[in-house]
Amino acid sequence: MTIWVKNALQTGLVLTNDILSIKALEFAFLLKEDKFKGSNRWVDSFKKYYNLKQYNIHDKATSTSLENFSTMREDLYQMLKDYNPKDIFNCNETGLF
Repeated sequence: MTIWVKNALQTGLVLTNDILSIKALEFAFLLKEDKFKGSNRWVDSFKKYYNLKQYNIHDKATSTSLENFSTMREDLYQMLKDYNPKDIFNCNETGLF
């Protein structure tokens, strides 16, 4: 299971609790482990043991075009060059977001 998770993460697959549970059930079936249920408790324990975290992926983040990335990066640098780095923050780093 851990090898499958590692490969899935390397290919960019988003792993949900349901996906982990279903894949574990598939492996249990192949190993003829009839008593294994792939419960939420098992999934939580598996994630905790292997330090898997849950991240939210937002639609806008996946729809951004990377074609103009270099230009946008330079524009941003020019806008922020007069500011002290400690005064620059992202809105999701505030308690109000």
